[in-house]
Amino acid sequence: MQAVPQARGADSTLQDGTQAQAAPGRTVLGPTLVMKGDLFVGEDLVIQGTIHGAVVGTDTVTIKRNARLRGKISAATIRLEYGVRLDEVTLTGDISQTAGDY
Repeated sequence: MQAVPQARGADSTLQDGTQAQAAPGRTVLGPTLVMKGDLFVGEDLVIQGTIHGAVVGTDTVTIKRNARLRGKISAATIRLEYGVRLDEVTLTGDISQTAGDY
């Protein structure tokens, strides 16, 4: 499995030009990230990049519009930004759709 860089406390510019700021207890996987493997996270997670593998979260997993995922996503809460495309993805958790801005 590849190492996963964390953007804790740093700003990340989204593809639409807005800022997603990592806060304490929140990890942002930016739009240039490409990861193959499984990810286990014990805090809120925002996915903007590409992940091929399972994501298991204990809190909220937010999937941004331009993210690309293939695998299983399991979390207490899963937020899907409007317009997100999910190919070959299984979602498990309390799932909602939102316009974004977080």
